[in-house]
Amino acid sequence: MNSQDTLNVIHEVGIIPVIRAASAEEAFLAVEAMEEGGIPVVEITMTVPGAIEVIRKVCSAFGQRILVGAGTVTNSEQAVECLAAGAGFLVSPGLCLSVLRAAHEQKKLALPGALTPSELIAALEAGAPAVLPLAFAVTTG
Repeated sequence: MNSQDTLNVIHEVGIIPVIRAASAEEAFLAVEAMEEGGIPVVEITMTVPGAIEVIRKVCSAFGQRILVGAGTVTNSEQAVECLAAGAGFLVSPGLCLSVLRAAHEQKKLALPGALTPSELIAALEAGAPAVLPLAFAVTTG
Protein backbone atom coordinates (compact mmCIF):
# COMPACT_ATOMS: atom_id res chain seq x y z
CA MET A 1 0.00 0.00 0.00
CA ASN A 2 1.43 3.39 -0.94
CA SER A 3 1.37 6.46 1.30
CA GLN A 4 -1.82 7.93 -0.18
CA ASP A 5 -3.70 4.62 0.15
CA THR A 6 -2.55 4.39 3.76
CA LEU A 7 -3.66 7.94 4.48
CA ASN A 8 -7.05 7.16 2.90
CA VAL A 9 -7.50 4.14 5.20
CA ILE A 10 -6.60 6.23 8.25
CA HIS A 11 -9.08 8.93 7.20
CA GLU A 12 -11.76 6.30 6.65
CA VAL A 13 -11.23 4.70 10.06
CA GLY A 14 -10.99 8.10 11.75
CA ILE A 15 -8.67 7.15 14.61
CA ILE A 16 -5.24 5.68 15.22
CA PRO A 17 -5.17 3.87 18.56
CA VAL A 18 -1.71 4.29 20.05
CA ILE A 19 -0.36 1.15 21.71
CA ARG A 20 1.93 1.91 24.66
CA ALA A 21 2.54 -1.05 26.91
CA ALA A 22 4.96 -2.26 29.54
CA SER A 23 5.72 -5.46 27.62
CA ALA A 24 5.57 -6.97 24.16
CA GLU A 25 2.88 -9.36 25.38
CA GLU A 26 0.66 -6.54 26.64
CA ALA A 27 1.11 -4.69 23.35
CA PHE A 28 0.08 -7.74 21.33
CA LEU A 29 -2.99 -8.24 23.53
CA ALA A 30 -3.94 -4.58 23.03
CA VAL A 31 -3.69 -4.99 19.26
CA GLU A 32 -5.86 -8.12 19.46
CA ALA A 33 -8.45 -6.14 21.40
CA MET A 34 -8.46 -3.36 18.79
CA GLU A 35 -8.92 -5.86 15.98
CA GLU A 36 -11.68 -7.70 17.85
CA GLY A 37 -13.37 -4.35 18.46
CA GLY A 38 -13.37 -3.61 14.74
CA ILE A 39 -10.58 -1.05 14.63
CA PRO A 40 -8.26 -2.01 11.77
CA VAL A 41 -5.49 0.53 12.46
CA VAL A 42 -2.96 0.66 15.31
CA GLU A 43 0.25 2.49 16.09
CA ILE A 44 2.85 0.63 18.15
CA THR A 45 5.26 3.05 19.76
CA MET A 46 8.99 2.51 19.98
CA THR A 47 8.59 2.84 23.75
CA VAL A 48 7.15 -0.70 23.87
CA PRO A 49 9.91 -3.17 24.80
CA GLY A 50 10.84 -5.08 21.65
CA ALA A 51 8.59 -2.83 19.56
CA ILE A 52 10.06 -3.82 16.21
CA GLU A 53 9.53 -7.51 16.95
CA VAL A 54 5.97 -6.71 18.10
CA ILE A 55 5.33 -4.98 14.76
CA ARG A 56 6.69 -8.00 12.92
CA LYS A 57 4.54 -10.40 14.99
CA VAL A 58 1.36 -8.33 14.58
CA CYS A 59 1.86 -8.02 10.82
CA SER A 60 2.41 -11.76 10.57
CA ALA A 61 -0.56 -12.66 12.77
CA PHE A 62 -3.12 -10.27 11.30
CA GLY A 63 -1.92 -9.79 7.71
CA GLN A 64 -4.09 -7.37 5.77
CA ARG A 65 -6.81 -7.24 8.45
CA ILE A 66 -4.99 -4.53 10.35
CA LEU A 67 -2.85 -1.59 9.28
CA VAL A 68 0.13 -1.40 11.64
CA GLY A 69 2.07 1.79 12.17
CA ALA A 70 5.18 2.53 14.17
CA GLY A 71 5.12 5.51 16.52
CA THR A 72 7.69 7.62 18.31
CA VAL A 73 10.06 7.01 15.40
CA THR A 74 12.88 9.51 15.81
CA ASN A 75 15.60 8.56 13.34
CA SER A 76 16.15 6.96 9.96
CA GLU A 77 17.55 3.73 11.41
CA GLN A 78 14.36 3.11 13.39
CA ALA A 79 12.30 4.05 10.34
CA VAL A 80 14.05 1.51 8.12
CA GLU A 81 13.77 -1.23 10.77
CA CYS A 82 10.07 -0.55 11.35
CA LEU A 83 9.26 -0.59 7.65
CA ALA A 84 11.26 -3.80 7.20
CA ALA A 85 9.22 -5.36 10.03
CA GLY A 86 6.03 -4.54 8.13
CA ALA A 87 4.92 -1.15 9.43
CA GLY A 88 2.64 0.53 6.94
CA PHE A 89 3.22 4.02 8.28
CA LEU A 90 5.46 5.94 10.67
CA VAL A 91 4.61 8.61 13.24
CA SER A 92 7.19 10.96 14.73
CA PRO A 93 6.75 13.09 17.84
CA GLY A 94 8.35 16.02 16.04
CA LEU A 95 9.73 17.01 12.68
CA CYS A 96 12.30 14.31 11.84
CA LEU A 97 13.31 14.92 8.24
CA SER A 98 15.39 11.73 8.10
CA VAL A 99 12.27 9.70 8.98
CA LEU A 100 10.31 11.45 6.23
CA ARG A 101 13.07 10.67 3.71
CA ALA A 102 13.29 7.01 4.76
CA ALA A 103 9.52 6.60 4.38
CA HIS A 104 9.40 8.39 1.03
CA GLU A 105 12.17 6.17 -0.33
CA GLN A 106 9.91 3.17 0.31
CA LYS A 107 6.72 4.99 -0.75
CA LYS A 108 5.33 4.70 2.77
CA LEU A 109 3.48 7.27 4.85
CA ALA A 110 5.29 9.26 7.52
CA LEU A 111 3.30 11.57 9.79
CA PRO A 112 5.57 14.06 11.52
CA GLY A 113 4.55 16.20 14.43
CA ALA A 114 4.87 19.98 14.22
CA LEU A 115 4.46 22.70 16.80
CA THR A 116 5.42 25.90 15.02
CA PRO A 117 4.37 27.31 11.66
CA SER A 118 7.99 26.93 10.51
CA GLU A 119 7.97 23.21 11.37
CA LEU A 120 4.64 22.79 9.59
CA ILE A 121 5.96 24.49 6.46
CA ALA A 122 9.19 22.46 6.55
CA ALA A 123 7.22 19.21 6.90
CA LEU A 124 4.98 20.05 3.97
CA GLU A 125 7.95 21.17 1.85
CA ALA A 126 9.65 17.84 2.66
CA GLY A 127 6.65 16.00 1.21
CA ALA A 128 4.58 15.11 4.26
CA PRO A 129 0.98 14.67 3.03
CA ALA A 130 -0.30 15.32 6.56
CA VAL A 131 1.16 16.71 9.77
CA LEU A 132 0.13 16.02 13.36
CA PRO A 133 -0.34 19.27 15.27
CA LEU A 134 1.42 19.28 18.60
CA ALA A 135 0.38 21.33 21.57
CA PHE A 136 1.86 21.78 24.98
CA ALA A 137 1.20 23.86 28.04
CA VAL A 138 3.80 26.12 29.53
CA THR A 139 3.48 26.90 33.20
CA THR A 140 5.56 29.08 35.41
CA GLY A 141 6.36 28.88 39.08
